Amino acid sequence: MGKTLDVAVLVGSLRKDSINRKMANALAELAHEGLKLSIVEIGQLPIYNQDADENPPTEWKAFRERIRAADAVLFVTPEHNRSVGANHHLRQSLVFLNVPAMAQPEAYCGGADKFFDANGKLINDGTRQFLKDFMQAYNTWVIANIKS
Repeated sequence: MGKTLDVAVLVGSLRKDSINRKMANALAELAHEGLKLSIVEIGQLPIYNQDADENPPTEWKAFRERIRAADAVLFVTPEHNRSVGANHHLRQSLVFLNVPAMAQPEAYCGGADKFFDANGKLINDGTRQFLKDFMQAYNTWVIANIKS
């Protein structure tokens, strides 16, 4: 596949100093050259109201159009010792909507606050290699599952 694939990245933490945003930026830097990752902001989205489906807010329209335009979506979200279960709940929703989701490898990174310097740059070499391997697997999966 010759074209660069557009990957919409959804970061599940809105904090200014979000570790998840740092992780998303690191993934973008480590991504295979055939993938271009860009964060799609979610903080401006109003609370979903089904009554507004006939005339959704402008922010929702823009968000939906951006996601539709993407070749793939990557979720980067907090999960606290697998107790809150974001990964599994997200997968349940995706299965119901018939959205393919990469089964393996999963990327859980405990102690991630120690992986970055004061500027948000990844400084842990072991984690760098782990994330690089993850992004290579993600690239392979996206290419295998993309619909032309």
